[in-house]
Amino acid sequence: MTEPATSPNQQTAPPKAVSKRRMTPLRRLIYTLTAPLIVGLIRLMWWTYRFEIRGDEQLREIAAEGSPMVLAFWHGDLFMMPWYLSRLTELGVGVTYLVSPSMDGEYAVRLLNVIGGRTVRGSATRSGTKAIRGLYRVIVKNHGSPVVAADGPSGPRHRCKKGAVVLGQLTDARIVPLAAAPRRAFHLRTWDRLPVPLPFTRVALEVGEPMEVPKDLTEDEVEIHRQLLEDRINKLGRRAGERVG
Repeated sequence: MTEPATSPNQQTAPPKAVSKRRMTPLRRLIYTLTAPLIVGLIRLMWWTYRFEIRGDEQLREIAAEGSPMVLAFWHGDLFMMPWYLSRLTELGVGVTYLVSPSMDGEYAVRLLNVIGGRTVRGSATRSGTKAIRGLYRVIVKNHGSPVVAADGPSGPRHRCKKGAVVLGQLTDARIVPLAAAPRRAFHLRTWDRLPVPLPFTRVALEVGEPMEVPKDLTEDEVEIHRQLLEDRINKLGRRAGERVG
């Protein structure tokens, strides 16, 4: 299979889905000017939080080895978890985000370029198979560590899909379950009830034991591992919630 040309920080999952909207010079200017401002606001909020990490010793060992991993957590942690993922990037982990090929995805790419981390374009909603292919190349060819919102992009909430398990099965990359919980937050009216922590609150981060997935699995065994990953993320979420009260 012929691979498309990519920049050092971005890989593309071919073929790219066609967006109905187009990148105009005005839109490009708006994106370029506002992305650093939005990231600055997010970082300011992060700066006010008291992040408390627990259980990431094994993850750091994998990072020191230079081995790729699959970083899995719930879609509802997407505001909090990038703080920790940016720290992993500083440790040399090739954190890679799957971003929609839509115009909204184009803006997300610009935000992530400021925060740090790689991106691969693809839609888990329109074609999960193409997304898996793109992330497979991220792991095998670029030694990247893809970020997987395990119940995303549209739920059901806290119900793990099998994408992370399939990636682990195909690549031998270990799956690292993650979870976060804020002490005080307001929740957006979205399907995942995404929490945005209030300034100066505590945020507990739980890192689970890396999970290995054998290559030779039946469909029933894939389902067993999917359920195991779901249970582990939920357990970590409960632990994080207990820590912040």
